[in-house]
Amino acid sequence: MFKGNLPAVFTANKGLALTKKEEEIFALTRPTVAHVKPKIVPLEHIKRAIQNKPFEEMWSIAHLVHEETDKEERLVQVVEQVLEQHYAPLRSHNILFSIRMTDAEQSKEQEAMTEAIKYLRTTGLNGISASLQKMYEEFCTVRAALTYLLREKLLTEETLIPAKHIVDLAVACPVWFRNGSSYTRRDFNPFPNVIDTRELSWFLQLYNQENNGWGTRTFHDFGGVDILPKAISDRIVMIKRAFPALIIATPYLDIPARAWAAPPIPRNIDPYLMGFIPNFPFMFLVARWSGTGLFPLMTDMVADTMEHLRRNMHLLKNFGRDSMWTHGVRSGEWGSPILQRRGITRGNTILPQFAKEILRAYDNGKVFAFLRGELGPNTTTPKSLWQQTL
Repeated sequence: MFKGNLPAVFTANKGLALTKKEEEIFALTRPTVAHVKPKIVPLEHIKRAIQNKPFEEMWSIAHLVHEETDKEERLVQVVEQVLEQHYAPLRSHNILFSIRMTDAEQSKEQEAMTEAIKYLRTTGLNGISASLQKMYEEFCTVRAALTYLLREKLLTEETLIPAKHIVDLAVACPVWFRNGSSYTRRDFNPFPNVIDTRELSWFLQLYNQENNGWGTRTFHDFGGVDILPKAISDRIVMIKRAFPALIIATPYLDIPARAWAAPPIPRNIDPYLMGFIPNFPFMFLVARWSGTGLFPLMTDMVADTMEHLRRNMHLLKNFGRDSMWTHGVRSGEWGSPILQRRGITRGNTILPQFAKEILRAYDNGKVFAFLRGELGPNTTTPKSLWQQTL
């Protein structure tokens, strides 16, 4: 862990009345001396963020991340076990789940797999051969990415994060920049085959709508005081090759504030570079600008996003009813989904209600379950307006 003295405003938790576990999370998510001028977030807001338990499945390994002892061997074993468990059907084909393969071993394995797929086709089992080929290709992409991260000393206990935590990432750092050319509105979520709820889709669109819903931000649009670290910029070409999808996830709430017509605000710092591979139920923490790992500043960023939404949710009416909107009403041109059916006003009436639902879940410590669609319909009150309209 980075050592040094930080102002008490970032480290003291006087008057918060935290439980023992909450105190541990508070300490885990404090900024470090590597964070230059982090945004000051009120402690009572941080407490509410802690009570929502961001990245809860990752807590148990957090204390291992910055150990001084050599842990590479244990880390490699864990990663290879994940590979073998997820691609278990490949075991019978004598696949090597190692991320330390030689070129000769990999070539031999590929030749054997090619022959196995060919044989299945000759027996008329075309569907099975196609499924096997697809799984093997996906496996090779994942293994190659992990092999690259290991070789470049970028692999840590926090590298593989269960896909369910994409909602936690979205709340902490909701403003995203995608690698590649301009993306369509359907590309807000890099995990559509793993988690694709209306709640997550709508939340991401609140913070990432561009051009009335027709596009998203790309790496070309990224800029600001957080300069890409040299250790990452030197490798960025190879990193792009390793991952079919890359996202710079940022806490830059000043960017969507312009689309909402919200007052200007200071931005927080320290983005994440995240990698995604289709159908693999983990996202990859490739790098963080500060080099401090997943947790520092995490609860501050969650709190900042939610309080920004609380202060400005009335301004969400400024999104036009006819905005292209994934999981919206299918009544737009060519049957495309739009935000809301036509009404007497250009602005919508549905997003402020959606924001209220998010904040209700957040204040009850369940915002991530809400965004994953786990809470189900509210049986004690009538459907909210945003649900009624769909």
